[in-house]
Amino acid sequence: MDTVDDFEPVCYFADGRRGYSLKYMRREEMLTDVLRQYERYIRMIANSKHNLYLFDKKNDET
Repeated sequence: MDTVDDFEPVCYFADGRRGYSLKYMRREEMLTDVLRQYERYIRMIANSKHNLYLFDKKNDET
């Protein structure tokens, strides 16, 4: 190979919030972070006041 590519694992959010680097996280920390973000998402969709942020009516096919 003639070139060297560096990759850095980064978390990002579709809602515009700034993401963060996962570069120095251990496996257990990364799993905890994924579960924490998933729980946050579940709480958010359970609360109807967040519908504006979660569903794009323009592209909703249902």
